[in-house]
Amino acid sequence: MLNKIIGISNELKVCRFGSGIKLIRQEKLNNQRYIQSAHDENTIGCILKHPFSVYLETTQHVIIKSNEITAEACGFASLDDFIGKPAFRFFKKDTIEKKIANHKQVIRNDALVIAEENALLQDGSEVNTLSVRMPWYNDENKIIGLFGCSIVLGKNPLAESLTKITKLGLLNLDQLQNKSNFAGLKVNSSNLSKRELECLRLTIKGKPAKQVAYELKISQRTVEEYLENIKRKMRVTSKSALIEKGIDYFVG
Repeated sequence: MLNKIIGISNELKVCRFGSGIKLIRQEKLNNQRYIQSAHDENTIGCILKHPFSVYLETTQHVIIKSNEITAEACGFASLDDFIGKPAFRFFKKDTIEKKIANHKQVIRNDALVIAEENALLQDGSEVNTLSVRMPWYNDENKIIGLFGCSIVLGKNPLAESLTKITKLGLLNLDQLQNKSNFAGLKVNSSNLSKRELECLRLTIKGKPAKQVAYELKISQRTVEEYLENIKRKMRVTSKSALIEKGIDYFVG
């Protein structure tokens, strides 16, 4: 069964379904449920060419499809060595609790999970990522694994990588767009204003402060002040943590 899954074609389309994705043959894309995410560039082969970690793995953490970047980040010498092996094989066991917990949460709760993760490889090198994981469903709508994209912080440009992930159409940012029309959204014990929500939405989409300022027709300094206010209200200190928590609030 595992060999059959590993042999899946790079021509299959990665389409949004439920809280995650399905792999669909081109001839089945007439089904209206898949049209919104059936972009031409969304074949497995095309997605694997992106300059950040992309992978498909089973519920038991075995890698089915991946790119070279993921194999390297996980300590493997080559992609051929990586396929069919446990993703966490070369990580120190006491440092991957959060990665495993997030993986289980995707499977157990049938949910998209976005989290900043830190772990150590056996050689002592540290791998810090902002990871997006979602369920992978089969034709019977059962979860058989997960699809993930991980931005290696300090190596992959965060804003550019996040923009590319968003453009895949697999993250549903429509809810964030809708919520940005309302002032006073409660976050922790504070409210986000309508303008703060607009800044947050564009930041999550990977827009730098200069671009956010241009689109909202305000100064870059004002945008930066809004973002600092949002960080304070969300009780985070970094841009990656802001994005992680922001998506956690609004993407579903």
